[in-house]
Amino acid sequence: MKGKLTKEENLRKMVEKVLFKEQNLIKLKELTRQVSTGEIPAKVLRETIIKSRGVILNKLLPIFEFYAHQAATQDQLSDFTSGSNSQITAELQEKNELLEKVADKVNHIYEKVKKNLLV
Repeated sequence: MKGKLTKEENLRKMVEKVLFKEQNLIKLKELTRQVSTGEIPAKVLRETIIKSRGVILNKLLPIFEFYAHQAATQDQLSDFTSGSNSQITAELQEKNELLEKVADKVNHIYEKVKKNLLV
């Protein structure tokens, strides 16, 4: 039973599917054979290879853009969460101190009102 693939393994599999598409490789192999036997000029093979590489780049570019965006997003999220823990802790401490002061003042007012009502 296979385990879950990592991001790198998924990316590698996607790239391999584009780079090593069976029918394209068969076509290039056949063209190479035809060039070696003199059936077609080498120029046809070169043009086919260049077109093939263009198609490959067009298919791979969105994949790499997506993974680059994902990595950047992950880095930003990681920076935000790791950097802000100390900031959040400081803000919470400030708010707790403020609440303690407010509670002390409310308690002081309550004591005054209680004392004035009992007198």
